Amino acid sequence: GTITGCNFADNTASENEQYYIEDTDGGPIHFNGGAIYLTGWYCNLTNNNFKRNAGKEGGAFYCNGLYDSLDNCYFAENTAEYGGAIYIGRGSYNNITNSNFTQNSAKNGAAVCHISENVNLVNCDFTGNTASESGGAFSCWGENSNVIGCSFKENIAKYAGGAVEWLNTNGFAI
Repeated sequence: GTITGCNFADNTASENEQYYIEDTDGGPIHFNGGAIYLTGWYCNLTNNNFKRNAGKEGGAFYCNGLYDSLDNCYFAENTAEYGGAIYIGRGSYNNITNSNFTQNSAKNGAAVCHISENVNLVNCDFTGNTASESGGAFSCWGENSNVIGCSFKENIAKYAGGAVEWLNTNGFAI
């Protein structure tokens, strides 16, 4: 599917303790992706704006799919526990290009947090993002990922990786 030219503002995925919801695999849904929650294959997001969205994992966008791409998107003031703007779960082959991340916040990975593999960040700008623990802009907990031609300015993490926290063994290019 494709999502192009949309604005997502002030959306929240929040937990209501009265309900227990299971996904199609029988596991619990953890109220992720304040604007978009995606599982599946081949999703393209282009020229979209995400502002002031909130969720537990992925304040604006939660991705647990294969072959997804984000191009020329703007993420500002989104909040989450993991991945203030974007959280990438078990999916692989995700590309994020020509996108801007400004003033997002999270415990880990203030702009982007991923536990996947084969994630590429290309020509992205990260400015003024804040992590209360680690990964002021980006937390990489997966493998075979790359950061290419990106700009990091005034990002903050309390403990580790003011701009980038990298906890894998393969792939690293800035």
